[in-house]
Amino acid sequence: MKNKPKLISEISCNHNNSLEQTKELIDRNIEAGTNYIKLQLYNPKTITGNFNHKIKGTIWKNLDLYKLYKKTYMKKKMFDEIIKYCKKKNYPVFTSIVDETGIKDVISKKLPIIKISSFEIVDLNLIKCAAKSKKEIILSTGMATLKEIELGVKTIKKYTNNFSLLHCISSYPTKLQDLNLKTLAFLKKRFKCEVGLSDHSMLFRGKINPLFPYQLCKEQKVKYIEIHTTLSRKEDKKLMRKNKGGFDWAFSKEISEVKAISDYLKQDQKLLIPKKIKKIMLGKNKKNFLKSEYSTRLLRPSIWITKKIKKGSKIVFKENHEGNIDTLRPSDGLNIKYLDFVRNSKASKDLIAGTPLKREDIVKR
Repeated sequence: MKNKPKLISEISCNHNNSLEQTKELIDRNIEAGTNYIKLQLYNPKTITGNFNHKIKGTIWKNLDLYKLYKKTYMKKKMFDEIIKYCKKKNYPVFTSIVDETGIKDVISKKLPIIKISSFEIVDLNLIKCAAKSKKEIILSTGMATLKEIELGVKTIKKYTNNFSLLHCISSYPTKLQDLNLKTLAFLKKRFKCEVGLSDHSMLFRGKINPLFPYQLCKEQKVKYIEIHTTLSRKEDKKLMRKNKGGFDWAFSKEISEVKAISDYLKQDQKLLIPKKIKKIMLGKNKKNFLKSEYSTRLLRPSIWITKKIKKGSKIVFKENHEGNIDTLRPSDGLNIKYLDFVRNSKASKDLIAGTPLKREDIVKR
């Protein structure tokens, strides 16, 4: 098989704030034969605010969103060190970004790809700025409606055709019956672009062959497969119980599993998948968010008031976060798609910092 899928190992928060552990994780992924390491570039104040928001549902149920991100983000100094380490190893590395300031880092560090996560697919201003950079774009489509994907792709295509869409189910871990791998062919045909899978399934702990989904990916000629990687789920789970780390343990693959996937993707071997299992994994040939993604969907960014605004004063969004509103998680505020409408409007009343912006809070000049 020519043009075999490229395997992306996502570190996410599995660095557990340890530089040495992260370097070991990278070394082990190199040994496992993966093609890329992916990081996440954000800090708590650029991804959310101290809004006292308790997460509903998901594996992070009842955790405070701001405090969670304070524990999970990779500090900038460590991020820079890891980029240097990967380059020294001649190991391709790139990052997802959550705001426009991250694009400057991608450009200055000459990273090959910009990843936009499923959460940010609604942030058209971010997508526009990423596309204008002329870097390759990977856009994940978890919990998105077809209309939202169409808007994202339309925005990208105004500036570049160098992009891929990742089919993704944003439930953690993803159940077998939710995989809906037919969506890969649907996205490729609909948008005439490269596609891939952002995989959160954990079939290595089940009874069926855990490589079956990747066989179906190979059959549909995907460009990328992205998985989360960790050194030890057992140790991560212990950390999470202590609320100290390991928050992605439940959908992260250990190195032996990563190697099994990597080895299989490089082979021409074809697995015989039982018809019943294949039908379940392929699912429906359409795209919409699933019931299992609903709780995660509530964590998408929206428009928040970040500074006190007096009645009649101008409402200002700035990409460097210095305006009086910002696009932040969770989704309690006005949908980001109204950002252009909100820009330079005026406050209909005194607005309090740290609260979600609502339609009734604004009047057009």
